[in-house]
Amino acid sequence: MPLAARVQARGHAYLATVSHDGQTVLHACVCNHLTTTADVDTLLDEVLAAAGHLQ
Repeated sequence: MPLAARVQARGHAYLATVSHDGQTVLHACVCNHLTTTADVDTLLDEVLAAAGHLQ
């Protein structure tokens, strides 16, 4: 399962993927003015947890 799908399946964050310079990369879009640094920290924690199988 791709990493973005693993993050979404965990149910705490959503990431899209985009193509950049021929590579598929994760894309986070923060649009809500109420987003906090704790929300961004949660996103990063979720990415690391979902990527744990890659180590």
